[in-house]
Amino acid sequence: MQKRKMRSVLILCALVLVIVTALLLFPYQRTSDQRKPDLYTGETVRYVSEHDEDGDGVDDQTDILNSALEYLASRPKYKSIYYAGGYPDDNHGVCTDVIAFGLLGAGYDLSALVDEDRRENPDLYADEVIDSNIDFRRVRNLIIFFEGNAEKCTDDLNDINEWQGGDIVIFKNHIGLVSDRRNAKGIPYLIHHISQFQRYYEEDVLEKRNDLVGHYRFPGWSEKGFSMLYHAYNGSVPVKDSNMDYVRFGSGPKTLILLPGLSDGLATVKGKALLLAPPYRLFFKDFTVYMFSRRNDLPSRITIEQMADDQAEALEKLGIEQCDVLGVSHGGMVAMALAVNHPDLVRKLVLAVTAPNANETVTRKITDWLAMTEKNDHRALMIDTAESSYSVDKLKSYRTIYPLLGRIGRPENYDRFTANARAILNFDMRERLHEIACPTLIIAGEEDRIVGVQASYDMNREIPDSRLHVYKGLGHGAYEEAKDFNQRVFGFLVERENV
Repeated sequence: MQKRKMRSVLILCALVLVIVTALLLFPYQRTSDQRKPDLYTGETVRYVSEHDEDGDGVDDQTDILNSALEYLASRPKYKSIYYAGGYPDDNHGVCTDVIAFGLLGAGYDLSALVDEDRRENPDLYADEVIDSNIDFRRVRNLIIFFEGNAEKCTDDLNDINEWQGGDIVIFKNHIGLVSDRRNAKGIPYLIHHISQFQRYYEEDVLEKRNDLVGHYRFPGWSEKGFSMLYHAYNGSVPVKDSNMDYVRFGSGPKTLILLPGLSDGLATVKGKALLLAPPYRLFFKDFTVYMFSRRNDLPSRITIEQMADDQAEALEKLGIEQCDVLGVSHGGMVAMALAVNHPDLVRKLVLAVTAPNANETVTRKITDWLAMTEKNDHRALMIDTAESSYSVDKLKSYRTIYPLLGRIGRPENYDRFTANARAILNFDMRERLHEIACPTLIIAGEEDRIVGVQASYDMNREIPDSRLHVYKGLGHGAYEEAKDFNQRVFGFLVERENV
C-alpha cells in the first residue's frame, strides 16, 4: 500500500515536472514583443513610400510597419473568434490582424477595402456570404485582395534589397509582415502571429517556410506615381508658363473631370490621389476620374474664363477630347465657362452648389473671407467656412475640432486663395447661360448660405437642357452631406440621352 502511494506521488511529480517544462519551453499565450537584433552588416537600400495616406508625416511603408509593431506591443493572445465590429477589441487576435492593424494605423481600413473589392469582383472570391466583419480576417480573401490591389514583389529571398520592412508576405494559410531587421545573411525576419505557443512575434523563419504564396507592397506606388489601389495616379501637366496638378483614379472608358471649389486656393490636389479617391469609388468601373487644381503660379488678376481656358489646354495635352464635368462651388463657375467657351469638350455637365455670378450672398461671403486672410486669421476663416456650409447635425461633430483649426491646413500665404476669390467676385455668366448646349444637372442646398439657392433656380431657367435637384435641409455642403449625391450624379451621367 505504501509503495503504491509512493508510486502515485512520483507519477504526479513527474507530470508536474513535464507540465512545468512544457510551459517553460512552449509558453502558452505568453508571446513576447521583444525584437530580434539586426545582425546584417552589409548595405541595403531602404524603401520609402511616396505616399502618406493619413497625413501624419510618416510614409505609408514605415507607418504600416510601425503600426503593426505598436499593435503587437500590446501582446495580443492568439484566438480566432468573430467580432461584431470586425477588429478585435479584447487583446486577442490572429495573423491577419497584424496586417489589418498595421494598415489601419497608416490610414487604410482593410475591412472596408476588402468588402468593396468583394462586392465589385464577386467572381474572384469564394462563393460565401459577404460579411465585412470577418472577410478581411481570412487569409484566402487577402490573397485575392493583395494580388489585385498591391504591387507584387519578388519571391527570391536572395534579392535582399527587394525585401523591405512593411512588405506583406502571404503563405498558404498564414500572413505576416517583413521586418526591417535581418539575420546575418541579410534575410529579413518575419513579424507575425501564428499560434498560442509562439515565443516571439518577430522570428527568423522566412527561409524555413516552403509555402510562400506571394510577397506584396501596399499600396504599391510605381516610379511613375501609379498605385494599384483605385488605379490612383498623381500627375502634373504643363499649362501656359506653369503647370497644373491633378490626380486620377478609376479605369472606366468614359472620362469624368472634377473641379473643386475655393478650398483649392488653400491646398491643391498634389500628391493626394489615394486620399481623394475613396468617395468616388462608384464611378471607377465606368469612368476614369480626374480631379484638377487650378494651375500653379496663379496670376493675381486671373479670371474664371481664363481658368476655363487653362483647363481646356490641360485636357488637350492629356489627350482628352470629350468628358463629363462636375464642378462644385467655385469649380462650378469654371465648369460653366468651360461648357460655354469650349462646348465640344463637355458631354454632360453637373453644377453643384454654385452660381452664375457674384450675387449679393456670394459677394458678402467672399468679402468677409478676404478680410480674414488680410488679418491672417486662419482659424476664423476655417470656422466661418464650416458654419456657412454644414447642417446643424454635421456641425455638432465638426465643432469639436475647432480648437485645432488655427494650426492645421494653414498655407504659407493667401496669394492663391486671394486670386481665386477675386476671380469669383468678377465672374458673371448670366447672359451666356443659354449657350450651354449639353445636358446639365444642377444640384443645390436649400439652406445654402454661401451662394444662395435662388442661383440654382435661375440657372435651371436659363440653361436649355437642364434639370434641378434641391436638397432640403442642407446647405453649401450638400455635396458632402447628402448620402445619395454621388449616386445621383452617377445616374445622370450614365443614363441614355433623349430617352
